[in-house]
Amino acid sequence: EIDVRCVADAEYFCDYDLKYTKNHTALIMHKPDIKSNIPIKGSVKCPDSHPFFVIRGRLPVRNAEIKCENHFGKMRWTFNETILSSTGPDVHCVDKLECHVMNKIAKSNLKGSFLNEHFLPTCQDRGKLHNARGYFRVKEKNTAKVDVVSVKCDRDTGLYNYVDVTGSHKHPVSAQTIFSC
Repeated sequence: EIDVRCVADAEYFCDYDLKYTKNHTALIMHKPDIKSNIPIKGSVKCPDSHPFFVIRGRLPVRNAEIKCENHFGKMRWTFNETILSSTGPDVHCVDKLECHVMNKIAKSNLKGSFLNEHFLPTCQDRGKLHNARGYFRVKEKNTAKVDVVSVKCDRDTGLYNYVDVTGSHKHPVSAQTIFSC
Protein backbone atom coordinates (compact mmCIF):
# COMPACT_ATOMS: atom_id res chain seq x y z
CA GLU A 1 0.00 0.00 0.00
CA ILE A 2 1.37 3.43 -0.98
CA ASP A 3 0.38 6.65 0.74
CA VAL A 4 0.71 9.62 -1.66
CA ARG A 5 0.39 13.15 -0.31
CA CYS A 6 0.74 16.56 -1.89
CA VAL A 7 2.34 19.30 0.14
CA ALA A 8 2.38 22.95 -0.87
CA ASP A 9 4.03 25.93 0.73
CA ALA A 10 1.54 28.17 2.57
CA GLU A 11 2.61 31.33 0.71
CA TYR A 12 0.79 30.01 -2.37
CA PHE A 13 -2.61 30.41 -0.73
CA CYS A 14 -2.91 33.90 0.80
CA ASP A 15 -4.60 35.70 -2.06
CA TYR A 16 -6.38 38.74 -0.63
CA ASP A 17 -5.73 42.42 0.04
CA LEU A 18 -5.09 44.03 3.41
CA LYS A 19 -6.76 47.07 4.96
CA TYR A 20 -4.37 49.98 4.56
CA THR A 21 -4.31 53.16 6.65
CA LYS A 22 -5.42 56.07 4.45
CA ASN A 23 -2.79 58.68 3.49
CA HIS A 24 0.11 56.41 4.49
CA THR A 25 2.53 54.26 2.52
CA ALA A 26 1.01 50.87 1.70
CA LEU A 27 2.80 47.55 1.89
CA ILE A 28 4.07 45.88 -1.27
CA MET A 29 1.96 42.84 -2.03
CA HIS A 30 2.74 40.12 -4.54
CA LYS A 31 -0.23 37.81 -4.95
CA PRO A 32 0.48 34.12 -5.45
CA ASP A 33 0.06 32.50 -8.86
CA ILE A 34 -0.10 28.71 -8.84
CA LYS A 35 -1.37 28.50 -12.43
CA SER A 36 1.80 29.75 -14.13
CA ASN A 37 4.50 27.37 -15.36
CA ILE A 38 6.65 28.39 -12.42
CA PRO A 39 4.36 28.93 -9.40
CA ILE A 40 4.87 32.26 -7.62
CA LYS A 41 4.55 32.58 -3.84
CA GLY A 42 2.63 35.47 -2.36
CA SER A 43 4.42 37.98 -0.19
CA VAL A 44 3.73 41.14 1.77
CA LYS A 45 6.39 43.58 2.99
CA CYS A 46 7.17 47.24 3.46
CA PRO A 47 9.12 49.00 0.70
CA ASP A 48 12.83 49.52 1.37
CA SER A 49 12.24 53.30 1.51
CA HIS A 50 9.74 52.83 4.40
CA PRO A 51 11.10 49.88 6.42
CA PHE A 52 8.90 50.24 9.54
CA PHE A 53 5.67 48.20 9.57
CA VAL A 54 2.81 49.69 11.61
CA ILE A 55 -0.45 48.17 12.77
CA ARG A 56 -2.56 51.19 13.74
CA GLY A 57 -2.32 51.81 17.47
CA ARG A 58 0.87 49.75 17.92
CA LEU A 59 4.58 50.49 17.83
CA PRO A 60 6.39 50.30 14.47
CA VAL A 61 8.57 47.27 13.70
CA ARG A 62 11.58 47.45 11.38
CA ASN A 63 11.67 44.83 8.58
CA ALA A 64 8.66 42.94 9.92
CA GLU A 65 8.18 39.36 8.74
CA ILE A 66 4.60 38.90 7.59
CA LYS A 67 3.69 35.24 7.06
CA CYS A 68 0.93 33.26 5.41
CA GLU A 69 -0.30 30.79 8.05
CA ASN A 70 -3.17 28.38 8.59
CA HIS A 71 -5.69 29.69 11.13
CA PHE A 72 -8.65 27.38 11.75
CA GLY A 73 -8.48 25.92 8.24
CA LYS A 74 -8.05 29.24 6.40
CA MET A 75 -4.80 30.68 5.11
CA ARG A 76 -4.23 34.15 6.57
CA TRP A 77 -1.55 36.84 6.45
CA THR A 78 -0.25 37.21 10.00
CA PHE A 79 2.24 39.23 11.98
CA ASN A 80 3.14 37.98 15.48
CA GLU A 81 -0.16 36.10 15.85
CA THR A 82 -2.23 39.07 14.59
CA ILE A 83 -4.35 38.17 11.57
CA LEU A 84 -4.23 40.81 8.82
CA SER A 85 -7.19 41.00 6.46
CA SER A 86 -9.15 43.30 4.17
CA THR A 87 -11.39 44.26 7.10
CA GLY A 88 -8.58 45.16 9.49
CA PRO A 89 -6.59 46.01 11.36
CA ASP A 90 -5.32 49.05 9.42
CA VAL A 91 -1.67 48.68 8.40
CA HIS A 92 0.93 50.89 6.73
CA CYS A 93 4.66 51.57 6.48
CA VAL A 94 6.71 54.56 7.65
CA ASP A 95 10.22 55.75 6.86
CA LYS A 96 10.98 57.50 10.16
CA LEU A 97 10.04 57.01 13.80
CA GLU A 98 8.42 59.50 16.14
CA CYS A 99 10.29 59.55 19.47
CA HIS A 100 7.26 60.76 21.44
CA VAL A 101 5.45 57.60 20.28
CA MET A 102 8.35 55.15 20.65
CA ASN A 103 10.10 56.43 23.80
CA LYS A 104 8.33 59.29 25.54
CA ILE A 105 10.32 61.47 27.91
CA ALA A 106 8.64 60.63 31.21
CA LYS A 107 7.56 63.03 33.93
CA SER A 108 10.17 61.35 36.13
CA ASN A 109 12.83 62.76 33.73
CA LEU A 110 11.68 66.33 34.45
CA LYS A 111 12.51 68.35 37.56
CA GLY A 112 11.43 71.98 37.22
CA SER A 113 11.24 71.62 33.44
CA PHE A 114 8.36 70.62 31.17
CA LEU A 115 7.75 69.21 27.68
CA ASN A 116 7.04 71.77 24.96
CA GLU A 117 4.69 71.32 21.98
CA HIS A 118 7.41 69.24 20.26
CA PHE A 119 7.61 66.86 23.28
CA LEU A 120 11.08 68.19 24.19
CA PRO A 121 12.17 69.31 27.68
CA THR A 122 12.39 73.06 28.16
CA CYS A 123 12.50 75.72 30.89
CA GLN A 124 10.14 78.63 31.53
CA ASP A 125 11.28 82.24 31.33
CA ARG A 126 14.42 81.54 29.29
CA GLY A 127 15.96 79.40 32.05
CA LYS A 128 18.85 77.05 31.22
CA LEU A 129 18.21 73.36 30.85
CA HIS A 130 20.61 71.10 32.78
CA ASN A 131 21.17 67.41 33.20
CA ALA A 132 20.75 67.21 36.98
CA ARG A 133 22.74 63.96 37.06
CA GLY A 134 25.70 65.28 35.07
CA TYR A 135 28.44 67.52 36.54
CA PHE A 136 31.65 69.16 35.36
CA ARG A 137 34.67 67.63 37.06
CA VAL A 138 37.33 70.18 37.95
CA LYS A 139 40.28 69.20 40.16
CA GLU A 140 38.64 65.92 41.21
CA LYS A 141 35.41 67.60 42.31
CA ASN A 142 31.93 67.79 40.83
CA THR A 143 31.45 71.53 40.54
CA ALA A 144 28.51 72.52 38.36
CA LYS A 145 25.54 71.03 36.59
CA VAL A 146 26.07 70.39 32.90
CA ASP A 147 24.07 72.69 30.61
CA VAL A 148 22.12 70.88 27.91
CA VAL A 149 22.61 72.49 24.50
CA SER A 150 19.95 70.52 22.61
CA VAL A 151 17.61 67.54 22.81
CA LYS A 152 16.68 65.89 19.53
CA CYS A 153 14.78 62.91 18.24
CA ASP A 154 16.77 60.36 16.23
CA ARG A 155 14.02 59.34 13.83
CA ASP A 156 15.99 56.31 12.62
CA THR A 157 15.96 54.71 16.08
CA GLY A 158 13.02 56.44 17.79
CA LEU A 159 15.28 57.49 20.68
CA TYR A 160 15.89 60.95 22.14
CA ASN A 161 19.50 62.15 22.46
CA TYR A 162 20.91 65.29 24.06
CA VAL A 163 24.13 67.24 23.60
CA ASP A 164 25.68 69.08 26.54
CA VAL A 165 28.25 71.89 26.69
CA THR A 166 31.10 69.44 27.30
CA GLY A 167 31.20 68.50 23.62
CA SER A 168 29.31 67.36 20.58
CA HIS A 169 28.92 63.79 21.85
CA LYS A 170 25.28 62.64 21.87
CA HIS A 171 23.98 61.15 25.10
CA PRO A 172 20.87 58.94 24.98
CA VAL A 173 18.00 60.02 27.21
CA SER A 174 17.46 57.20 29.71
CA ALA A 175 15.43 56.62 32.86
CA GLN A 176 18.37 58.07 34.82
CA THR A 177 18.45 61.36 32.85
CA ILE A 178 16.93 64.26 34.80
CA PHE A 179 16.30 67.56 33.01
CA SER A 180 16.20 70.48 35.45
CA CYS A 181 16.18 74.27 35.11
